[in-house]
Amino acid sequence: MRKITSLFALFLVCLGISAQVATMNNKNFIVESVAENVNETQLAALTDGSFVAFKSVSKNKWVYEGADFKMYMGTNVNDVASVWKLHKTTKTIGEKEVAVYSFTSMRGRYISIINNGQISTTDNGNNKDELLIVKNPLDNSKWLLESTRQTNEYKYWDAQDANFVGWKKEGKGQVGGNSKYEIHPVVVREKTLVEVISAKDFGTAGFPSIAASNGFLAAYADCSSNHSEENLSKLASAFSEVAAIENVTAPEVGKHYLLQMNNIYGHSFYVQKNAQNKGAWTNNRGNATVFVCEKQGEKFAFKTTDGRYLVCYNNNNTELPTTYSAATCGITVNKLKVGMGHQTQGVKNEDLFGYVYLTAVERPNSNTQAACLIMSNTGGFSASDAPYFDNGHTSAIRFIEVDKNVEVNKFYRIKCVSNGNYIQSVQDGNRLKVNNTEAYQESVFLMEQDKTTSTEYNMLSYTVGKYVGDVKQTGNGPRQFKDYGITTPVELTKKSEGVYTINVKDGGNFYLFGGNPKLDKGGNAGNDIRYQWTFEEAEYLPVKFNADETGAYATIYAPSALVMPSDVKAYRGVKQNNVLKLTELTSSVIPAHTPVLLKSTTEGFKNLLLINDVPALEGQNDFIGNYASLFGAVGTNYYVLGKGQQNGVNANVIGFYTHTGAANKVVKGFRARLAKQAEANANSLRMVFGDDEVTGIEGVEEELNATPVIYDLSGRRVAVPTKGLYIINGKKVYVK
Repeated sequence: MRKITSLFALFLVCLGISAQVATMNNKNFIVESVAENVNETQLAALTDGSFVAFKSVSKNKWVYEGADFKMYMGTNVNDVASVWKLHKTTKTIGEKEVAVYSFTSMRGRYISIINNGQISTTDNGNNKDELLIVKNPLDNSKWLLESTRQTNEYKYWDAQDANFVGWKKEGKGQVGGNSKYEIHPVVVREKTLVEVISAKDFGTAGFPSIAASNGFLAAYADCSSNHSEENLSKLASAFSEVAAIENVTAPEVGKHYLLQMNNIYGHSFYVQKNAQNKGAWTNNRGNATVFVCEKQGEKFAFKTTDGRYLVCYNNNNTELPTTYSAATCGITVNKLKVGMGHQTQGVKNEDLFGYVYLTAVERPNSNTQAACLIMSNTGGFSASDAPYFDNGHTSAIRFIEVDKNVEVNKFYRIKCVSNGNYIQSVQDGNRLKVNNTEAYQESVFLMEQDKTTSTEYNMLSYTVGKYVGDVKQTGNGPRQFKDYGITTPVELTKKSEGVYTINVKDGGNFYLFGGNPKLDKGGNAGNDIRYQWTFEEAEYLPVKFNADETGAYATIYAPSALVMPSDVKAYRGVKQNNVLKLTELTSSVIPAHTPVLLKSTTEGFKNLLLINDVPALEGQNDFIGNYASLFGAVGTNYYVLGKGQQNGVNANVIGFYTHTGAANKVVKGFRARLAKQAEANANSLRMVFGDDEVTGIEGVEEELNATPVIYDLSGRRVAVPTKGLYIINGKKVYVK
């Protein structure tokens, strides 16, 4: 489990802690764990401020608060909408004082006494219900939830067939099976910035540019590798700076977008042109309307594919017009900031980060008065003179780019629609599987353009450096990678927005099937969602560093630009005879298609963020790279990073050594290497960092054979150096 510190995450323990949680944005909280159904002793031990989840026994589903503030049942207990905060007090009923309970959702709304057939929540404390939790007469291990404030006979929670929670009027002795519930203690915590904000959004509409965000992205890379308190503190500081950037990226002319409205409770809705051609809202992305961005001067317009323009009306009773333009719509795209317009107290920068609001130069039905587009939390469409982000309305818009195909030279994680599991490479290099574990690096694939066609792809595993193929093979278990360097065309067929079938054309049609953990195949995908996949852009590449006494080293070569963690430096290299002169890159960003040596102070995996920015590399660079792994004799004339001998003795020195070219030797994919000339006789290269730091791979022996003048760092002449740093012929040399 990742380490979360007190600075950025509050663990809200289910027993004995009266915790206060910000109740405005569900998306900023995460369920850590769910305990078993409580017994009578454990129920009595629950204190005010504990968190619980209710499970209907008959429906085998969890009670959650919907976007419309009504109570439904679903299968996902890990959604914080299924979490309820317990408030415990006592009440005299008859002549007996008993414990009664009220509950608030993570949005801070009470379960209500109002009876409209379906139980709902309320922000009016006068209407909150107070419940008795008693043993269910049908099963003493389950619970009956009884209202103490209802004035009619409908007093008991009841799981309705339409997956909502309603009321039942029978007495305790006659309650049906739909009134049996379990109560599970829950632990929730606030998400860290790394979990709330995605680095891959930077540079897209509504977010700061990559160039203006390098400091934050470097700190983000640190946190994605190590959630230490120091790294989280640095990230918070960097975020305060990037959140203050006024100029955000504008939507691009000609691109297609969905306009996603987001409210204070973490729910998302989409702008929709309904059947009457009027402005409306939907929470179903599949029903959202696609808008094309137009621009004239500094003003924007957003037009539907049938030529109707988005405008800011006072209400949604008017058709969207067809006779407008960017000039007459006159929409400006503005950054939404804390304290602006109408906002609930306590809104934070991370709640609004990446959101904009739209202001039109006129309201067509209101005497050309300028207006901000707003939406009520129940889906109404309207306009106002200032943006909203409060308990009732929102102006917060995020641009979701659509009609965006899977791009070549980008890294993706590929997820099955039916079960949410990812395709992963098995470490033996021959097989694929479908798994829901957090084995991130095994689930990253590079999509390349097929070598023989212009419309198909090749799928290259980041972990093993092999291409997906050989799916038709039978016999000794599945072998789903081709031999090193051999590709297979992969055809993607779009089934819906962002959803594809994957046809590996290995001598036939073999559609990848995600319903089996070993990753099966079929000859015809049809409309079976077990054959359907979404492509999520990978956020980072994990790179493994190996260490010797001088530091930890790795190489990387990627078709995307990469942001390094702060404890990593990148170097370009120039060969000079048997010396490799290394010059540090001046930026924290490694340009795309640039092979480099990486150096850090610690070994292990470090995450390099993938970004779309492509800065140019200045200066000569003799490193070359390979995306796919190279095998056998093809790698004979290369120097590759590894551990070898210094002066024929020490086997723990990291440097660039001759690749042997043996049949079982592999030059791993996504690495940098150096070409070795046929006449070169040096088995290794001496690495020289900058002007004065030297690591001695056979280099010390060469210096000593030239009758060197040697001094230690105190200025004393030394005849035969032992281990340490010395001045040899005017240069600093580290002797091992």
